[in-house]
Amino acid sequence: RYDGNVGVLLEAMGNKDLKWQNTKMYECGATVGLFNRLDFSMSFYNRLTTDMVLPITTPPSIGFDSYISNLGRMRNTGYELTLRVLAYKTPSLNVYLFGSATHNRNRILSISSALEAYNKKVDSSDGYSDNEYKQLTHKLLTKYEEGESTTAIYAVRSLGIDPMTGKELFLTKEGNPTWTWNADDKVVVGDTEPKVRGTFGTNISWKGLYFNATFSYSYGGQAYNNTLVDMVENSNKYQNVDKRVLTDTWQKVGDIARYKANVTSRYSQEYTYASSRFVQDYNYLQLSSLSLQYEMPKKLIRPLCMESLRWSFNMSDIMYLSTVKRERGTSYPYAHSFSIGLRANF
Repeated sequence: RYDGNVGVLLEAMGNKDLKWQNTKMYECGATVGLFNRLDFSMSFYNRLTTDMVLPITTPPSIGFDSYISNLGRMRNTGYELTLRVLAYKTPSLNVYLFGSATHNRNRILSISSALEAYNKKVDSSDGYSDNEYKQLTHKLLTKYEEGESTTAIYAVRSLGIDPMTGKELFLTKEGNPTWTWNADDKVVVGDTEPKVRGTFGTNISWKGLYFNATFSYSYGGQAYNNTLVDMVENSNKYQNVDKRVLTDTWQKVGDIARYKANVTSRYSQEYTYASSRFVQDYNYLQLSSLSLQYEMPKKLIRPLCMESLRWSFNMSDIMYLSTVKRERGTSYPYAHSFSIGLRANF
């Protein structure tokens, strides 16, 4: 320290064994255009990467969220499709429709010895540690196993909440029911990589008016809803809590509940670990951007010695529909942002 200030601050965990990654890619594609009204392109690829560089998730007790390491060998296969169509055309009106779709599938072919050691640590960890405020925090740890995806979700399979006891019933890796959560029983229960994602929308021009709307979508992926774990089951029941703690948890014998029983003692609590109960299908449709522009006719602006005058209105995050509810609060509210502009050339 110098003059009460820290002179050096460690930004990230280093890795002296880190190497450059190498990629060999084979790709074939085609582009088709018809009558100046339709443009379609497609491409298929097969990408083999060795010494893949990826961030490795670490428990909070390490002091860093992740570090960079060489994964091993991985293969990516997939396709990309784009389409643009002039759907309607007159001297004053043009209507274009466009869309795209992307699919990617990756598989780990081999892993390094460092990752094998990392996987063993994950298998023996419940993902919990104390944060700087001495509060127990949870993180879903990622594994990297041969034959699986780098975006796979690992958790213990759950049979749900027992109506008689309010406890969660699990499945072992062999498929046997058990009341005990064990990190060794974690298997692949989902994948954050969707089957297909892309965009679509329209461009319309009518005289001096221009309109654009762009949607984005994703289908076929999963997400681990860590917010439900932290805010409902692992919340401090003696402080302010989510209302679902009172309405959706097991209360008495016979309750068919989504969440297990509340804490019964102020000084003890059965924490929830990585469970397939919190893995949800994640499909969404978003109206990501909308713009409207109008260019004034030159005969109206010529007396003002103007070459052009354009009004514009732009808006983002207009609509969001999803199979996973976004948990928001005062620090991350849902906000519609827009801008209005005026551009004049003299």
